[in-house]
Amino acid sequence: MNLGSLLGECLLLLPVISDVQQWWTTFSQSPDFKTLSAIVTVLTAISGTVTARLEVIQKLLQVSQKVINLIKPAAALPAALTDTAEPRKRLLRILKSEYARRLQDSSLNLQVSIDLQFQDRRELVGRPRVRLGSLTMVPQSLEAIYSQIEIDGKLLIVGNPGSGKSTEVLKFATLTLERAGAETMAPIPVLLDLSAWDDEAPTLEHWIARRLKRLYNIDSTIALEWLRDESLILLLDSLNEVGLDRQERCIDAINQFLQTTSYPHCVVCCRLEEYELGRRKLTELNGAIYLQPLSDEQIQRYLEMADRTLRWETLQAEPTLRELVRSPLMLMMMVAVYQGRQIHTATELLGLYIDQCFERSLKPTAWQSPSRAQTIRYLTWLARQLKVQSKPELAIERMQPSWLGNKHDRILYRLLCGVIISILCGLIFTIINLNLDLLPEIQVFGIAIALAGGMLYGVYSREDLWDWLQALPILSSIADLLDNEEIEPVRLGWSWRRFKMGLLAGLSVGAILGIGILVHHWILGNVWLGLRWGAAVFVSYGCFIAVISGLQAGVRSSASPNQGIWESLKNTAVVIVLATMIGSLIARVVLLIALGIVDARFSLWVGIGSGLMSGLFSGGLPCIQHGVLRLLLWRQNVIPWNYAKFLEYAHNIGLLQQVGGRYRFVHELLRRHFDEHNARS
Repeated sequence: MNLGSLLGECLLLLPVISDVQQWWTTFSQSPDFKTLSAIVTVLTAISGTVTARLEVIQKLLQVSQKVINLIKPAAALPAALTDTAEPRKRLLRILKSEYARRLQDSSLNLQVSIDLQFQDRRELVGRPRVRLGSLTMVPQSLEAIYSQIEIDGKLLIVGNPGSGKSTEVLKFATLTLERAGAETMAPIPVLLDLSAWDDEAPTLEHWIARRLKRLYNIDSTIALEWLRDESLILLLDSLNEVGLDRQERCIDAINQFLQTTSYPHCVVCCRLEEYELGRRKLTELNGAIYLQPLSDEQIQRYLEMADRTLRWETLQAEPTLRELVRSPLMLMMMVAVYQGRQIHTATELLGLYIDQCFERSLKPTAWQSPSRAQTIRYLTWLARQLKVQSKPELAIERMQPSWLGNKHDRILYRLLCGVIISILCGLIFTIINLNLDLLPEIQVFGIAIALAGGMLYGVYSREDLWDWLQALPILSSIADLLDNEEIEPVRLGWSWRRFKMGLLAGLSVGAILGIGILVHHWILGNVWLGLRWGAAVFVSYGCFIAVISGLQAGVRSSASPNQGIWESLKNTAVVIVLATMIGSLIARVVLLIALGIVDARFSLWVGIGSGLMSGLFSGGLPCIQHGVLRLLLWRQNVIPWNYAKFLEYAHNIGLLQQVGGRYRFVHELLRRHFDEHNARS
């Protein structure tokens, strides 16, 4: 059941809520809550309508059960009852499209493949070197090697830059994905880039679960169950991209995972040089193969099949050029761009390939593409940021304030966010004031708190907190909930982790306000009223913030650029409606506990204020942060105003790959080329 239909059914309960309000009003008008006459009055009112309301009460029970089912965590279900059929079907569909597109982009638009040769290098994983005829200098599919008895699904693939490691793994993933689609029990190949490795992940399986959640919106419980059932083929690429120190820790995590689980499906890719420089080895793998440089026969056969301007006779006459194209990537680029020019280095070849990309004719579009100089500037900045942030690809909604160039811009970012949030908070409280006719001193105090709180939240940074402030338990939970260092798009769902954070933070805020209310009434000489108000505020803040926080389950993978931010904006409206209903109900309970009355108008406007605030600080917050960040990056002239259109343009001319809503350079060598251009400039 989706959230929209559930909300519709909840609206059917408004007549019941109205009756309950009338009953409580009768009850609250009694001079003493415990008097028999008030109880008789309430029971009489209920009994007079109980027959007519049986169907509505039954509907209430049904909706309540659906609410429980909606928020019940998947971990509470027995493993045997977890439904993985639908997630499996969805993942297969997504991966089929993703792998096909990546494989097409990696071929540089040439419909000719190269059969590579593999060399046995099992000593790289601590195995004694034994010459295997089937693995030494003989063209053979990766699938055949992977399936050999001595390999048994645990393989290391090494090679030089551009040797075709990622392409071979993509071919293998596509082939095994077809089998997984045809056979229910066949494992699913998932290609994960280790350049996104997180040292804070407790184990490799938890990191894999997080990546599947982030990339494909696969529930972590289901991902862990798949790992326990050996239902995934782990294809771990780009081990060399994590840096030597992190590479060793990553290798330790892989070894520990394979040792403790005896997992049967694991392929790791790494450049030979970086792997040999590291002190740690993947000793839990059963074999290793090295992708050989192309032989003269392979180059000649490829040129004949490609039927392009570049001829084998030309390469024979230029030894430097012939050595350069022993890499499959360089050979494909050379065939694509060669026009009789003198080419001696990979840098020159990559430069010619970029020239050809800009010369490629495109269909006219309404969007005015940037100039060559602007495009190079934008891609140079992107290449640098992907390296600094240790990310293999860009998702627009996942850009963070750390991408700003200097501390001054990061401070400006926080100030702008603070000003916008502060103004919106002040407007919301002003609207509530105008409709509740509060005392002037309360209005001034409330608006001041709203403005100051909004500014504080906008400029808040965990790094700037004092150590003693973080150490206070009553404030640490608030600091955890206020932590907005990263822009996190919001998807509606249910998160028990966020619920617990919200509960602790809400109770902490409620405790601070409750103590203040108690002290205020104690000074006025009415301690009992202060205790009731303080207890009501304490409980209500905890419950309200917990529920609203729990609804923020995080964003799913993007099927289109910037999808996460647009989803956050849409979800803001849903949060406002839900929070208004919840806030209004809680306000009535608070009034009943504190004063023994129910004010419908007061409760409604408190609910509206709570809804607007909840929408602002849930889905609205990442939209504000993202907008300010994009504005500042555009002001620095490192991205265009319409970034999604630019990335689409860069993909169309062959410089970037697109996978769903994410973009990456067509090859790591091309990213490095742009990064080196940044260093030279």
